[in-house]
Amino acid sequence: MTAPANALFVGHRHLRRLLAMLDRQADAFQRGRTPDVALMRDVIDCLNRYVEAGEGKLVDQMALENDRFAPARVVLTTEHQILVGLGEHCLTVLDDVIDGQIVARATLTNPTRRLIRLFRAHLAREHGYVRRYQPGCLAGVQNGSRRTVREHRASMEILGDLRDRIRQAAAKTHKGLSGALVCPACDIETGSRA
Repeated sequence: MTAPANALFVGHRHLRRLLAMLDRQADAFQRGRTPDVALMRDVIDCLNRYVEAGEGKLVDQMALENDRFAPARVVLTTEHQILVGLGEHCLTVLDDVIDGQIVARATLTNPTRRLIRLFRAHLAREHGYVRRYQPGCLAGVQNGSRRTVREHRASMEILGDLRDRIRQAAAKTHKGLSGALVCPACDIETGSRA
């Protein structure tokens, strides 16, 4: 597998973790608990920046290397625009919450759930397209462009931006009755054991 494809798949693993975290926070809000709204905002902002900076450039590069990838590029680029637009809507609602405005649960949970659902479907579709076209179209990307690899490293730094923020949120956890770490904001187990 080529270096850009590897970078994309590593990015997908990180994105799936972020989506799981966002899902748990949305669950908390839906259950009447208090989620970490600032963390939700950071995660969605990170998702938007990664889609725009990282995935978009790789998809464009693959289309340049192989004309057969052009239809996939159209689909994926359109999905990127939809995801970023929905993410921006979620950010606006989260900013309202942070500013102290009263927001109905559905106003936040519905678009957040939709974003999570669409993002997961997009990752699966993107993964499938890359695997389908990988041998022919990605070989040129790997062999012909060091710039693409540098761009992917830069896009991975976007995901790294959240590392400290997530550690801060995790530092606030306490042990629950089952021995699992529990987020004090949403009272949901993080899934890891101390």
